[in-house]
Amino acid sequence: MTTMKISDVPQNFMDMFVSIFRGKKELTAYPKNENLILVPENEYNQLIKKTSEIDLAIRASILDDIKDIQEAVINSGAEEMSMEEINAEIQSYRREKRGL
Repeated sequence: MTTMKISDVPQNFMDMFVSIFRGKKELTAYPKNENLILVPENEYNQLIKKTSEIDLAIRASILDDIKDIQEAVINSGAEEMSMEEINAEIQSYRREKRGL
């Protein structure tokens, strides 16, 4: 990865984009750590795909947890539960899942 200050970008503009086109990453340092990272498009697309896959996995895990909690509530024989009881069930389920 190549790093440069924002003040160096105008002088190195063409070189910077040629290196990105060839697959290098560029980091442009802005004040207050508000940096700009430029990556090739195929790498960007891979990052987006991985992010989507992780998001789907998290959502699936949450849905599985909700189903497990629903089953636990049904198996407990409770017909109606207060919010405190629901929260207690959730906490109990989380402790069991973590092995605590």
